[in-house]
Amino acid sequence: MKNYKLTEVIDLVITANTPNFTGLGLIIYKKSDCLPIESINDDCLLENSLVGIEDIGKKLIEVSKKDNICHDGFHLLNERFELTALCHYFSTPISQIVKPLRKKGSRYRTAFYGSLLDNVLCTVSISSYFEVFIFINGKEYTLDEYKML
Repeated sequence: MKNYKLTEVIDLVITANTPNFTGLGLIIYKKSDCLPIESINDDCLLENSLVGIEDIGKKLIEVSKKDNICHDGFHLLNERFELTALCHYFSTPISQIVKPLRKKGSRYRTAFYGSLLDNVLCTVSISSYFEVFIFINGKEYTLDEYKML
């Protein structure tokens, strides 16, 4: 599942090279009501979904700054690639069978394990220093590897 919109949004986020960037996590899902998620901050609710790549990129850059109250948690995009929610806690089960490749932090591990869930198409972890990992069914890709799919 290669999504060109996903690579475009990620490119916008990392090339912005925003000062005070906290990193971010993304969930691209089929049905949100089946996900183990909860809003972290009700002040971060979106009035309407964002659909344009530029608008989505700008919003993700804006909310990923240290001083933004919505910087924490994962942000959600549906299978039509509309940004539907910001700042969600994502509580994923830990697989005893499949393990992540790297010894990285919570966002990386949550994205990895979250990619194993039935209603998740893929997850993304971008670190505070713009290191990108994309996960599909527990398979890890760097941004360059994903672009070559």
